[in-house]
Amino acid sequence: EAVDPEMFAPGLFPDVGGVSRQAVTAPKPSGLSMNENIENWISRKLTGSDVLPEGSVLGESERIRKGAGPLEIANLFRPIMTSFDHGSPFRTAIAATIAHPLRGFDAFRTSMRALSTRGARQAEFDLKSAAHFDEITRAEPDMFTTARGQQQADEYYGSRIAHKIPGLGVLVRMSEDLFNTYNNALRYSLTADKIEMFEQFGHHLSRMKLDESAKALGFEDVTTLRKSAKTLKEEGKFTPEIADLLNAESARFQDIKQWAIFVKHSTGRGGLGSLRKYNRVLAFDLFAPRWILAHPQMIWDVLNPKPLVGGAGPSALVRKQMAKDLTVYVGVGATIMGLAAAGGARVETDPKSSNFGMIQLGNTRVNIFGALTTPIRYFAQMQGEARTNVDTGAESPKGAMSTAWRLFRSKQAPGPSLALDLGTGFVRGNQPKDFMGRPYEATPEGALNQAYRHTAPLFVGDVVDQVRKGSAETAPLMAPAFFGMTVNTYEAEAQKYWVSVGGTGQLRDQPDYVKAFVTKALQRQRRQANDREARR
Repeated sequence: EAVDPEMFAPGLFPDVGGVSRQAVTAPKPSGLSMNENIENWISRKLTGSDVLPEGSVLGESERIRKGAGPLEIANLFRPIMTSFDHGSPFRTAIAATIAHPLRGFDAFRTSMRALSTRGARQAEFDLKSAAHFDEITRAEPDMFTTARGQQQADEYYGSRIAHKIPGLGVLVRMSEDLFNTYNNALRYSLTADKIEMFEQFGHHLSRMKLDESAKALGFEDVTTLRKSAKTLKEEGKFTPEIADLLNAESARFQDIKQWAIFVKHSTGRGGLGSLRKYNRVLAFDLFAPRWILAHPQMIWDVLNPKPLVGGAGPSALVRKQMAKDLTVYVGVGATIMGLAAAGGARVETDPKSSNFGMIQLGNTRVNIFGALTTPIRYFAQMQGEARTNVDTGAESPKGAMSTAWRLFRSKQAPGPSLALDLGTGFVRGNQPKDFMGRPYEATPEGALNQAYRHTAPLFVGDVVDQVRKGSAETAPLMAPAFFGMTVNTYEAEAQKYWVSVGGTGQLRDQPDYVKAFVTKALQRQRRQANDREARR
């Protein structure tokens, strides 16, 4: 059947236009799986027609074509943990979303097309047809995800297997397409905006002017001239005019590349450098190695006096734009924290505390800085060799190596983390515990609890914790949690003990931080009782 060419109508990106469209002949789908039938039903409801047969237009889908490797099998549940939400805006891309809210909203609207597979493929087609796509990808090939599935660029999550789970695979696919489409749209728009700004202020020659200048020198365009530069030098035909033109093109290329790298980092895609070829292996042990590096690299992009990648480095204007984005991101977060503190919420400013940068409302903690506070917190703890207790505010000594090990454990993938916990307990001959000290109970209930911890989607876990331990006042915070905001609800260990003893203060052989917490609680109760008596 001939695919309707009008399905590729422009509009997802503002500068897409004049793209040559033609009908594509595709075989009629047959023998569809349960998930493919569900996806066709969703596409009919949202777009009025079925999903295109796989490979008919883009040909880059990573459906199950080959046998699954052991690393993908071991990480089977990780794509499920990152599903059931639209976490790109305030999780991976929180810095760019806050610094550019209007572009973030545009990217969100674009990502809504990806609720259907047909819409996701159309968004990818429009991205590849956008005016600056080729130039951006030449400057930074690692910029976009142009194949379905997160494992293609950002992280290797083994989602090819998860796609086959009946029913559930559709939700995994949908979450991945939302993730990719949002990040692609935001990365493109932020980079294209800066390219046009540079041209508007005369910082760079436009691509059109560079090509016109190359044609005046007898070449098809500036790309052809650049490829011919070596031959021209050997033949003695490399004139000063050609050198000036190539220098102008090189300056434009370098600034686009440096800005694109910063945008990539601010949207959660860190660079692994020479370790990138081992991304699949790293992703086996770490939950999201590229995301772990993204925020520290974003800060380093601004502070590093040397070029980010080769060449002469970014110009002063590009560095100014980087610093502006980082300042807006931190400034907005600090303003929200100040307003929350003024409204009576507890705000943690001690960098050695696990709650650093968070707003606490009852048992609920909201992290508006995303992953930005993690490297700051662990650096402060290693530098001071101490950690602040979230219950009492008292510092307890912690060695730098112990803190570094806790950082590694906190970033581990579920499977390897579980194996290390059980293996450590077996070797030591005692009850296994996780890195937070919670014991593994050899009971059916304990097994179910561990299965839930290591497989439940992040957003579902946030909702369950909110229902169990939260309050009606903090329930609306589940809305930003759906879009990736870190919203954790839990009782502190000392508070759990206080509830278990019914407020009687039976301390016995409890740890010092529990004694301090209970003592403060008793003192607070006595003050409240004295105040009530005085009022009477």
